Amino acid sequence: MSSSPAVSPRDPATLRSHPNPRARPPLPSPRRYATLSAAAAWRPRTALAYLTVVVLVVQTTNYLLVNTTTGYRFVPELAFALMFCGVFAAAAIVAFRTGDVLDSTVADTERSVVAAAAAAARTVERERFDALVHDRVMSTLLASGRGASDGPVAAQARRALEMFDSLRRGDDTESSFDADRVAAQFRSAASEVDEDVEFTTTTSTDAGPHYPADVIRAVAAALAEAVRNSVRHAGPGTQRAVHVDLGPGSVRVVVRDDGHGFDPAQIDPYRMGIRASIHGRMRGMAGGDSEITSGPAGTTVTLHWCDPAERRAP
Repeated sequence: MSSSPAVSPRDPATLRSHPNPRARPPLPSPRRYATLSAAAAWRPRTALAYLTVVVLVVQTTNYLLVNTTTGYRFVPELAFALMFCGVFAAAAIVAFRTGDVLDSTVADTERSVVAAAAAAARTVERERFDALVHDRVMSTLLASGRGASDGPVAAQARRALEMFDSLRRGDDTESSFDADRVAAQFRSAASEVDEDVEFTTTTSTDAGPHYPADVIRAVAAALAEAVRNSVRHAGPGTQRAVHVDLGPGSVRVVVRDDGHGFDPAQIDPYRMGIRASIHGRMRGMAGGDSEITSGPAGTTVTLHWCDPAERRAP
């Protein structure tokens, strides 16, 4: 009894007699890696040209070496290899292009954010100096033009110069004030404009130990402008009062007078006194706001600031 020799499934005769002669072992994975490397290293056209040339050379070599023994089908094999490697090349090219678009979008967004922040900072700084010029320079010139006595006008002019010199030197280096310093700052701002103003302060027992210096300076400047407007427009014999409430992370200042009042809706929008020196200062701060009510019985200006962190606290 003779035994037939073992036949390997990869034997050329077996491949020719196989019921599915087109079946072939899968392409080795190094081709995939080569395709991805080419797509990553070169431009898409160069990578695709490289892929086409390499596949053509490999398939031609296979055809010349094994065609006489296996019946190698050159065109189907070439088409399959091109499509197989082309899928990886196309996926890599799309992935890299998507990454480039994403990087470009992120960079453009960052540049836009930086530009917007710079523009906002310039706007805030311009509004701040507009308010300072209105409060210090223009008010001094108006007082001088109205024929006010030389002594108060000269003192007001000196204070204006001292403030601008202080800004130029950067003397305001303190970052926070305690409650007593806040009250003193507000009292000084009000009495500098009207020495006869009534000033009262209420400090909560749980008031915070420190208040941001920039916030207090802005509120004090808005307070001074409110008193200045009252002195200028409320009429002779007007009584003025300022009340300050200091709470935990909050400041509330109320300026009242018993003058003849005015209609806030009728104020020229180009006037800087209320728009920039009061509303602009207060609403330009996070957590700041201002409100003005006026009528025949007098005018009330309310300045309010609340620390956004305190407002978010549960």
